[in-house]
Amino acid sequence: MYNELKRRLKAEEQARKQTIVQEQTLSANDEVTSRHENNDQELNPNIMADLQFYYDQTKFAIINIRINRGDIIGTYGKPIRTKDDELSLISSELIILTLTLHQLSKTRLCQRYLDLMINDSVRQKFIVKIKIINYIRQFMTTILTRRLTSNISLTNNRQFWSWLNYVWNRYDRKRVQEIGPDRACAEWLLRCSGSVRFKNWTSITSDYNAIPSGGPGQCKLEEIRAIKACITSDGFAYLDGLTDLKKIHLEKCDQVGDGSIIRFKKVNDTLESIALIDLVQISDNGLSNLSDLKNLKQIILARLPGIKNREGIIKLLHNELPKCTVNYDDDYPPAPELKDK
Repeated sequence: MYNELKRRLKAEEQARKQTIVQEQTLSANDEVTSRHENNDQELNPNIMADLQFYYDQTKFAIINIRINRGDIIGTYGKPIRTKDDELSLISSELIILTLTLHQLSKTRLCQRYLDLMINDSVRQKFIVKIKIINYIRQFMTTILTRRLTSNISLTNNRQFWSWLNYVWNRYDRKRVQEIGPDRACAEWLLRCSGSVRFKNWTSITSDYNAIPSGGPGQCKLEEIRAIKACITSDGFAYLDGLTDLKKIHLEKCDQVGDGSIIRFKKVNDTLESIALIDLVQISDNGLSNLSDLKNLKQIILARLPGIKNREGIIKLLHNELPKCTVNYDDDYPPAPELKDK
């Protein structure tokens, strides 16, 4: 045990001596600028000027004030080698040999870092430029973050309303069997911001609580009016079973498409009037299905951007429905309900 401890202490002592040898001070007659062993390149030592090694603290402060970037200086000091065998010089005195008064054009163009080191004005301009770039970068980052946040919020809102529209327009067969097709259809329309008129009523209602009570078959729908409502083509499945519906007015319902017109055939026997106004998803194929509604007496069409062959549609409706009045007028006045929505 004792021999092992002695051996370990001896090894540590040898390592310490080796470190001291690597950092030992060079002799005074050694050259600070020496030749490399393998080539003729000069080795420039690292100069360390520190207050604790300087011969006079006051002069150290003065020389630091006088020295500018780019000046050529001389130094006295103690040469040493570091642990990495790099030649260094601990400076005890600094002397200004030459002041830098003129710039080298080639150096300034090719080595920008020297230009920044030597010229205060150029350096200040560079600092201002960096500040401007950072400000613009922060500004654009803020704008981009806000836009991304707003887009995410907008996407979430769209997803929520799409889900809500799906729920409101989903056909509930059990509810239809429970209260009858007329009341179920009225509930669907009023739930989606539409309005209805029942048989023997003189006015239209959009109040959900105004739906008359009673068993199935006791109240009959005569008119459907959807102005800027969130109804979809799926909701028109509620037309199945209606026996007294005479009038349908759809205006500014952006989710009403050609599938809605196809479902109008469910009330073909009683439907007399149809108004389709400002419906962006209605196409020529959708309007052509109106020709199957043989009991129609009036068709009002206005501002349908999806219609490409207007004259052809009008001609088709006149030929297939000779007893029906077709009014296709883009100047048709908007519904008065739009003022409140």
